[in-house]
Formats: sequence, structure tokens, C-alpha cells
Amino acid sequence: MSCPKHKPLEHLLEDEKYKDFAPYTGNETDFMGRTQADYIKHIRRDEGEEYYQRNKDWLWSRIAWELYLDVAR
Repeated sequence: MSCPKHKPLEHLLEDEKYKDFAPYTGNETDFMGRTQADYIKHIRRDEGEEYYQRNKDWLWSRIAWELYLDVAR
């Protein structure tokens, strides 16, 4: 018997709804057709290399890009 905390996850696995999600490739574009690499290039140019080096882990993270895409849409 499973615990109540994991019941929603078990339902997802049983229904296989998780298969509807497309895998993240890193080549997704925003509404202007820019990829994450284009976005990073502009940040490096506009904010400077020091800013990029300080924040590069966050800037290249999947969640940062998905949040950016949500705002861009």
C-alpha cells in the first residue's frame, strides 16, 4: 500500500499522462525565434562578462529558460 503523499504520482504513472510532455532539447525558441544561446549572447554583451560568469549556472539552467519562455509568450 502506498502513502497518500505519492498517490497523485501513482495516478500519473498508471494513466501514463507524463508521456504527453516533450523532452527539453535546449533548442526551444521564444516568440522571436531566439534560442537560449542567443539569449545568453545578448546578456554577455549587455551585462558584461563578469555578470555572466557570476550567474552562468542560473542562466543556463532549464528552469531559467522555461521561465523566460513563459514571460516571452
